[in-house]
Amino acid sequence: GHQLIGWGMAAGTYPVRRAHGEAVVKILADGSVVVESSSIDMGQGTYTILAQTAAETLGVPVEHVSVKLGDSHFARAGVTGGSRLAGVMTGAVYKAAGQALDELIGLALSDPRSPFQKLQANTLQVRDGRIASPRGEGPELSV
Repeated sequence: GHQLIGWGMAAGTYPVRRAHGEAVVKILADGSVVVESSSIDMGQGTYTILAQTAAETLGVPVEHVSVKLGDSHFARAGVTGGSRLAGVMTGAVYKAAGQALDELIGLALSDPRSPFQKLQANTLQVRDGRIASPRGEGPELSV
């Protein structure tokens, strides 16, 4: 009658081979963000996914993130192929961006002129490219 049957197909390998990936994320004084890695883009959208990952993690617009790839002086990355790069590098960018954000918040808390000096790091929020006090009350600083 009115029944549809769908068939799916997937491929995988065993054993699973994990690739290595590293990234450096820099938050610049003007609020822009730079992501660097020696990985390359062969048309699979690496620039876009790494910019999106950094932007989401840091709470900044994706337009403020630039991605630099393919230089052996940058952080090491594995092979681009076998659909591995997206999973490996988004994790590396997420971790590096989180560490950069923690460092930035630490600076905001330790600066004697900072409006956040008496607050705890876990009470601050980052959104729309700004560090804000809890519940959006009080001062804000640009990332």
